[in-house]
Amino acid sequence: MTDPLSIAASIIAILQLSAKVLAYLNDVKNASKDRAQCAMEASNTHSLLTNLRFRLEASTGSEPWYTAVRALAVENGPFDQFKAALLKLQDGMTEGGRLKEAGAALVWKFKRQETVDILNRIERLKSVVEVALQMDHFKLSEAIKRDTESTRADIPMIHSRLNTVQQSQDEEKRQKILAWLSQSNHPAQKSDIIGRKQEGTGEWFTSSPKFTAWLREPGATLFCPGIPGAGKTVIAATAIEHLEKTTRNDTEAVAYLFLNYKEQESQNIVDLLGAIVKQFVQGRALIADHVLELYRRHGGTVKPSTKELANALQAVVSELGTAYLVVDALDECSDSDGTRRQLLAHLRLTQQHAGLQLMVTSRPLPDVVAEFPIATMLVVRADSDDVKQYVTGQLNRLPRCIQRDISLQDQVRDEITTAIDGMFLLARLHVDSLLDKKTKKAVLSTLARLSKSQSALKDAYGDAIERIDNQLNGDSALAKRALSWITLARRPLRVTELLCAFAVESGATELDSDNMLDIEDVVSVCAGLITVEEESGTIRLVHYTTQEFLENILETWNPEAKVDVTMTCLNYLSIDDFRPVVDNTTDLQLRLDNHEFLDYAGSYWGEHAKFVQAYICEEACAFLSDASLLLCAAQVLFRKDSFYLIDLQGFPDCTSTYVHVTLKDDVITTVCAQDYRYRTPVLIAVGQGDMEMAELLIEHGADPFMPGVPEVLSNHLADSNDYSPLHLASIRGHKDLASWLLDKGVKIDTLNLNKETALAVASRSGQRPVVDFLIKNGANVDSIPESFLAKSPLQMAVQGGHVQISSMLLVAGADVNASRWFQPPLFLAARHGHEQITTMLLSVGANIDAQAIGCTALGQASFFGHEKIVKLLLDAGADCNVGDAGWKPLKNAIEGGYVSIIELLVASGAETRGRTLGEILVEVERERQHRE
Repeated sequence: MTDPLSIAASIIAILQLSAKVLAYLNDVKNASKDRAQCAMEASNTHSLLTNLRFRLEASTGSEPWYTAVRALAVENGPFDQFKAALLKLQDGMTEGGRLKEAGAALVWKFKRQETVDILNRIERLKSVVEVALQMDHFKLSEAIKRDTESTRADIPMIHSRLNTVQQSQDEEKRQKILAWLSQSNHPAQKSDIIGRKQEGTGEWFTSSPKFTAWLREPGATLFCPGIPGAGKTVIAATAIEHLEKTTRNDTEAVAYLFLNYKEQESQNIVDLLGAIVKQFVQGRALIADHVLELYRRHGGTVKPSTKELANALQAVVSELGTAYLVVDALDECSDSDGTRRQLLAHLRLTQQHAGLQLMVTSRPLPDVVAEFPIATMLVVRADSDDVKQYVTGQLNRLPRCIQRDISLQDQVRDEITTAIDGMFLLARLHVDSLLDKKTKKAVLSTLARLSKSQSALKDAYGDAIERIDNQLNGDSALAKRALSWITLARRPLRVTELLCAFAVESGATELDSDNMLDIEDVVSVCAGLITVEEESGTIRLVHYTTQEFLENILETWNPEAKVDVTMTCLNYLSIDDFRPVVDNTTDLQLRLDNHEFLDYAGSYWGEHAKFVQAYICEEACAFLSDASLLLCAAQVLFRKDSFYLIDLQGFPDCTSTYVHVTLKDDVITTVCAQDYRYRTPVLIAVGQGDMEMAELLIEHGADPFMPGVPEVLSNHLADSNDYSPLHLASIRGHKDLASWLLDKGVKIDTLNLNKETALAVASRSGQRPVVDFLIKNGANVDSIPESFLAKSPLQMAVQGGHVQISSMLLVAGADVNASRWFQPPLFLAARHGHEQITTMLLSVGANIDAQAIGCTALGQASFFGHEKIVKLLLDAGADCNVGDAGWKPLKNAIEGGYVSIIELLVASGAETRGRTLGEILVEVERERQHRE
């Protein structure tokens, strides 16, 4: 029989939990009435339970009153119900009972019905405890009976409601995780390609022996080169569709990338790896634990690093039985910044360690072909049967003289098939060349002139341009403008963006909706050279060879195109809608949503203006002189670089922008005393790596040093910490500019507003050549910042996972244990899971048990689940019992549910407070099940 002290102990546990929940409730950010009511009821019940506890401690098990009170502690009884309500409150306001990070705000997230359910549970316990304290065991028994019956009746309804809520919350969290991994939408591109593909084509590829052999070989690579226009992208989409139809269970998955020369800026290594991981996990019922842990570690805000995504990819693929990855147009992936090489390196590692099966299409460029020396090669060429099938499918578009003549149809099929020489794109262009041929003679004449030479594609494009020029003047002008815009655009344009741009009128103060074109009219006059992707709403040229052709002829074919694009952007940015100042990201996003062309115009007008400065003097000056319009464009641009929006409500009054235009060698130089973020022209030039412009500005009197920022405003400039010319050059990796600035007299250890040196910010940004240059030129490798928020160069490099830079700094004499403001380098390496750097720091004498905020490096590695780091530190002699009570390694591992780390720590002598390893693991499993 349970004695009174045992029940009292249960009450004490509930009291401890309720005290914690009450503290959370008092700290909730938005103090709603529901929150207040829950706090009041929980507080009242806490007081009643305290009285009951002392009454029980003074009782014996033989008292009749105690017999009735004992029923409070039965399974699923009043105590359990109250505890469940408290846990629901705790989990709803925190993440699994703990804050995501120190100082994180608590927010009331419960819906009204959820609050009612919680209050009902609290009220039931309060009622029975009040009766118990009156010492009426008959009434108490009746009250408990009523409570149990009420609970039993409510259980099905509660379970149903909780399941619905849980499913909704799970799906919402799932979508957040997927969006966090990558914003790209490769499946939409695949759908567009398949939608345009002639049904039945491409089957030669998926039925080929090499493709079917690749399907059965884990870790294999199928390399598919093809000449421009051979149809590689359509073949890639066909292969993907085939794979998706044949993968039928949760242990098989398909992912793919459609690389594009116009999206190199967004298709960086982090986005590409994130897109692959996203696709592999989104088709499964549950998101992989490794990805969930990565999301939790970063709080769903900061993007994961390349290394973390590469590790996640290996982990996810390892969990799958079969994983296929198709990469289309590898040759269009940027290699100037190393993206292509990094991508292939990480994919090869995943093949070696997890059996990823990789298919790649590309032009047969030597540097790409050299990457696949032992891969199975399957060349992509336009199959003659596919071409004939394609032409047959297009006959209903051709003039009636062809549709009525069977023999002429056969001749069209045969001539086009013969002429294309393995280039599917030519078949499309040749079909389009017949659209305006209304007689049999004209058709035959065109077929006879189809080029079969090596310049066939160029000839076909030339014929298309000739057809455009021969249209009505209005149609020809529209086609020229559309093709020029799509060619010059810095990124793929959405249909709505192009149509909005074409509706802009010079000098107008608003956009006239009556001036909007219809996209079908635009497409119809472009001789088949543009296409609309229905899924993504993007308008593109039919092929990247079309881009190359148009770039070569644009200066003579449409010499006004560059000025037109720039002027349209400036005219659009000057409409009255953009004069009101917005001072928060929500309003800025609303403005972007309501003005389709604002994102492009605000982000890229300056890029276009660089090439036509001599022709836009008056319009550029007018725009740059208007503070409110300039601010709107700046907010759009800076949003791209993740700058924070500072409070600019009084922008026109607190700052002045002065624009001076001078001509030198037909180049206009815009010189601002200070822009609205207190950046000088030379500073902006340095940030863009434009040394010629920076030198020109200094020759004309610009100050290479950062001007002083008024003290009263400095606290509002959230992003100004790094903005001195030398710091900015160092961050961006412009070594030559850094050298030039030093030659101009800038001191190498100049501090920014955050008290950091250029070496520190270069170390943080991973700019190895700049770091090497600064060290060799005498930069202080041990500069310890006076600011609480700043770090030394070594701390910066370690936190960023920059192995070579960390090594360079240590070789140059950086103190491995130096740390003015907590977080020594070893602590940071363990926190962020940098195994190689951890080993390096230990090898040069890092203090293995040094503490920061009461926690050691071992405590940090245990908290974030870095098992390899934990093992490494333990093997090096780390004490697993050092640290404040709330931050000891074992406690951290238990709270995180890291079983393997718990086992390592217990085996190494971690203090368990009398519990066995088995008991600890049972506790961890119980907590995991509760969270689920």
